[in-house]
Amino acid sequence: MKMSKKVSIIVIVAVMILVAAFFVAFYWRGSTKPIEAVANKFQPPSSWVLKSEHVDPPSLLCLDGSCPGLQRTWSLNHFVDFEALDSSVRVLGWKLQSNTCPTTNDEPLKNGVCMIYASYHGYLIQLSVDSHNGSENTAVTMNVAKDNAS
Repeated sequence: MKMSKKVSIIVIVAVMILVAAFFVAFYWRGSTKPIEAVANKFQPPSSWVLKSEHVDPPSLLCLDGSCPGLQRTWSLNHFVDFEALDSSVRVLGWKLQSNTCPTTNDEPLKNGVCMIYASYHGYLIQLSVDSHNGSENTAVTMNVAKDNAS
């Protein structure tokens, strides 16, 4: 009888440890400061209005693959100054991977959308400009995500 009581206690303790480990893995959230520091390097002009921001903190179980991640969207009631955008991205120290945006204001914005892809200290950065139909109502979205390949 003593042996089965000992086994029961060991099983109960083991289950409690597994349940605790599951809760830690599922609910633990890390700091968003590193990803916010990368995003904060980009300082848009004061005329850009921040419409939304969403931050996914690091976690041990990242079920949708978006953690850590950050998205900011700005609204502009004017056209993007592509020369200033290109210059500001180059000054940030980001490693530019590709750029489909015009680099001068004389170039047309093809299909109303363009993208800038860059990386910086283990993070991938994507800036997208959406200005359809030649409208002055423009949205600029920045996505920052951990580069899991690095």
